[in-house]
Parts: sequence; structure tokens; C-alpha cells
Amino acid sequence: MKLRASYGTWQSTVTTALVANAARLNDVMWAGDALVWHIQNGTQHSLYAQRGGDAPLEISGGKMASGKIAYGGGALATHPDGTVVFVGAGGRLYRTTIDGGAVRTITPGFGGPGGLAISPDGETVVYGFTYENRDALVLADLAAQQFPRKLYAPGDFVMNPVWHPDGRRIALMTWDHPNMPWDGCEIHLLTLDDRLELADVRTVAGGPETSTLQPTFSPDGRLLAYISDETGWWHIYVHNLETGATRRITGGEAEYGGPALVSGLRYFAFTPDSQAIIARRSVDVTHSLWRIDLAGGGETRLLENSPYVYFEQIGVSAGGRVAAVASGPEQPNVVITCDLDGGDLRIHERTVQTVFAPGTLSVPEHLTFPTRDGKESHALFYPPTNPRYESPGLPPVIVLMHGGPTSAVYPRFEAQTQFYATRGFAVLALNFRGSTGYGREYMNMLRHRWGDIDLTDALDGLAHIVQQGRADPAKAIILGGSAGGYAVLQALVDYPGTFKAGVNLYGVSDQFALVKDTHKFEARYSDFLLGPLPESAARYRDRSPLFHADKIRDALIVFQGAEDNVVPQNQSDKMIDLLRARGVPVEYHIYTGEGHGFRKPETIDHYLKSVLAFLERTVIYA
Repeated sequence: MKLRASYGTWQSTVTTALVANAARLNDVMWAGDALVWHIQNGTQHSLYAQRGGDAPLEISGGKMASGKIAYGGGALATHPDGTVVFVGAGGRLYRTTIDGGAVRTITPGFGGPGGLAISPDGETVVYGFTYENRDALVLADLAAQQFPRKLYAPGDFVMNPVWHPDGRRIALMTWDHPNMPWDGCEIHLLTLDDRLELADVRTVAGGPETSTLQPTFSPDGRLLAYISDETGWWHIYVHNLETGATRRITGGEAEYGGPALVSGLRYFAFTPDSQAIIARRSVDVTHSLWRIDLAGGGETRLLENSPYVYFEQIGVSAGGRVAAVASGPEQPNVVITCDLDGGDLRIHERTVQTVFAPGTLSVPEHLTFPTRDGKESHALFYPPTNPRYESPGLPPVIVLMHGGPTSAVYPRFEAQTQFYATRGFAVLALNFRGSTGYGREYMNMLRHRWGDIDLTDALDGLAHIVQQGRADPAKAIILGGSAGGYAVLQALVDYPGTFKAGVNLYGVSDQFALVKDTHKFEARYSDFLLGPLPESAARYRDRSPLFHADKIRDALIVFQGAEDNVVPQNQSDKMIDLLRARGVPVEYHIYTGEGHGFRKPETIDHYLKSVLAFLERTVIYA
């Protein structure tokens, strides 16, 4: 017999401790026949190596850290001889080996490195480097006998350098303000002389209105593959370095790439014989893994009957094993490997140790719904799910606004979403217009309309599920972080009374201050989202909740990291002061030692418990 309780109050196996202690898998790659992966538990970064059936070995000595380009990533590089280079605290680079040898410093501790690649001869590492808002491509000696030196600084940003097998060519991504890499980005091919000095530069692909990603040389050195959205979708292209010919090897309304919010992203990899590519395909934000033969164009799907619908950090070993980080709605992130035909699937690392019984978790449904202006928008709907409970009436619904805003939600395991859905909340996770995963035209619909169509899409999505009888409109909640937190504030300003409560994590309140205070990577992002200044000043003021706080009358809870350098604490402080002065019911939590996104288990535990108590008080029993 099922227990009877109000929606939103069910007891769940997805506890605050489980969510708070879930690890993050940041990268996985091969070093010869050994697998190396970067995992993060709270604020602790670790680097593990595993050869064959041996037990994994931690090899960073506790010195591992995140990359420093953009939002991080690209914090390690490997070599077939077993050498591993990684980013440590303070911007230092360290080297070690897969057998747990000595950890040695190879660069001074300043600036921000990311996107590392070791030369074929194993003597040099190339990487992106940022210091005092200036970015460049840098070379460092793995023997630490020479000071790192600047190789190439074409403009505002460099990312993801890779070596040609001959050790005399490097390909990389580069772009300039006001673009973000998904707006326009070029692939440059550098030629070096015998002293590794720059001898020649050639632009292979991309431009100010074409996004290009992940330059990758074939093992035999004949081809340079990359991703470009020149057709309106991120597809894979192959450039023949001998003939100069370029051809697209994928097609259709599918995405083979994504937004470069972090360094070191890998969506595909060559097979060892250079005759095929293993690639991730995304349709309606659901992923599948494919082998694409370069000669005949044949395609073979891998792992079709597995529980995985999300893949990232694709790599292939010289021995023909595929590695990736994978996830599914009921399968937390894992490191997997398999053969080139998808056989012999193995799991090497788990982010959550709990094994959930079938039917325990909510399985999302992809929705496409009409918008008020005659277009279409998308969302993932998670019905409240818990086999132990039943409740009368309709459930409260959390309208979840993702960050970015040039990003997306995927049907992978999301611990916090399951935390709410298994307690009796319906969750509507929006992929509003402006999200990635649905082509460039859909992404560009947010141009100059941030805080406008993303909100109306949220309201139209809410109306869609209410019309279907799947949620209680009187108990609607809006929740989001960063750009999603901004959406929470702007929705409470523009549509008072629509949401019973708002949950804002480090959201933007003042668009003028954001442009002035945020990090270099996004310093001109608002040119796309709202328009350039000073011409668009009226729009910035209209879309700044701080200047319209008098319109907010619904309950609000705000969470902020004290060390946030993307949306600084003053964004939340000023908003809270105005609301409290007007007597608006608002709760505010500041977390010392946290930045843009919470990492400490104790922070996440407190945040989740605070949200539940807040929603019980303002929504469930109000």
C-alpha cells in the first residue's frame, strides 16, 4: 500500500547528502593503453590512471585543479609514453606518470592555463594562457629547463591547441570580442620551424559568423577534422592537408558539437587507422554514439541498447578502445570504455555509488510546444515519481531555467532535478529559444531578447503542461542559477503573481554592472544578448530587475557565493536591500568560499534543505 502525503513532501532516496556528495567527471583520455580521468569531489580535484584490469591509481598527489580558460576544463594532457601534465593551484603546471611517479612542477605559479597538449616527442606542452585579461598560446618545456614562452597571440582568445603528428604544426581555435565562440570562431593552422618558432599561419575554417570547434589531426597526419555550423547545425568536416580539399561528413538536423563554455571539449575522435571517426550525435538534446567511415560514409551506431543518452569527452586509444563520460536519465555519470563496434562495454568510474531500483527516478519527456508568437519552443518534463507515495490533486511544478543562457538541459541524470521530482514536484526544464541543441537559427533567436522570449517561452511551456492537467498553476515555482537566476528575477518583475515563489542562485540583477564586473570571457556577451552599449542602454535598464524591484511581490529566496567573479555578490546584495526595504518576503544566504556554482558538500546540503523549507512554507502549505 502506498503512503499518502502532500506533493512536495515525499521522502526520497535522492537525499541531500547524495546530491551534495555526487562527484563531477571533468575529463577522460588515453595515455597509451592506460585510461586517465579527472574527477572532482566537492572542491577536491583528483587524477586517476588505470591500466587494464588494475585498480585505479591517484597520480596527482592532491595537486590537481581546474583549467582556467573560460569556465575551466582542459586541465590535463597525456602522452603515449605515460606522461601526464595537469593544471594545479595557482596556475602551475605539473607533470607525472601513469604509474604514480614523482609529481614535478614545470611552470611558475601565475596566470591561468587550460587546454593542454603534449608534443609528439614528449618534450613540450602547448596550452592556452590568460593573464591580466591578455590571452596567448604558450609553449613550456616538460623538463622545466626553460621559462614558458608566448608562441601566438592573434587576438582576444585562443583555445584547444592540438599537435600534428610531425610535431611542427599546431591547430587551434581563436576568436575576438564581441563574439563568443559559438557566434564566430576560426581554426588556425600554425607551422613551426626546427626551434619551435612560428613560421607560418593559415586560417583553415570559420569566421565572424561561423562557429568552429575542436580541431583534430588524424593519426596518420593526412587530415584535419573540425566542427563547423556553417550549414546552421554543428557538423563534422575533414580537411585534407595534402590536397587542400574539405568535405562535410555528417548532415541533417543534428548537432555534433556544442557551445565552448569550457576548454578541452571533445565531441569526436579518429580511429587508430584514420579510416573512421567516433562521434556524438545530438537530436533534440538526446545523444547517440556513432562510427562514421570516411571512405564510404557508412554509419554504425554504438551502444544502442545501453542506458546512455548523453556522451562527452570522446577518445580512442591506439589499441582501438573508445572512452567517454556517459549518462542516462536513471544512470549517473560514469567513465565507460568499449570496442570500436560498441562491444565489451566497461564502467571504470562512478559519480554516485547508489544503484537506483527501476521506477525510482523520474524519466524526462521531451516536449515541443507552441509559443504565443506562433513559433515553437522545447523543454524536458519530469513527472513527480516515487513508487512509495500517492497524493491528491495536481502537483506543484518547478519551472527550471538553465544557465548560460547559451546552453541546454539534457535527459542525463541530474541529481538536483531528481531531488525535486522524487519528492513530488513536477519539473519543467526549459530549453527556451536561445538554447543550443536545436540549430543555430534557434540559438540566435535570443539575440537582443534576453529576459524576453526566454521568459515567455517559460510561461507558454507552463501553460502547455497545465492545459494537459499535469501541474497545478497555483503552485508554480521558478528556479534557476546564473542566467537562470536572472530569469527568476525578471519573471517576478514582469509577471507578478504567475509564480508562487522564486528560487534564485547567483542571478544577475543589474545588466550595467554585469558588463563592468564580469570575467573577460563574457565581457562582451551582452552585446549579443541585449545589444551594444551605449546604443542599447534603454534595453539594459528595462531588462535589469534591480531598477524594477518595486514590481516584485512574490516570495523569493536567493543564494550567492561570496567569491563569485562572474556574477559578483553585489548583484544580489543590492537587490536584497531594495526588497527588504519594501517589506517583500525574501530570504538570503551567502556562502563563504563559494564562487559561481556551489562545490562544497556542506553548502549544497544547506542550500537544498533551505529550498525545501522555503517551498513548504510559501507554496506547499501556503
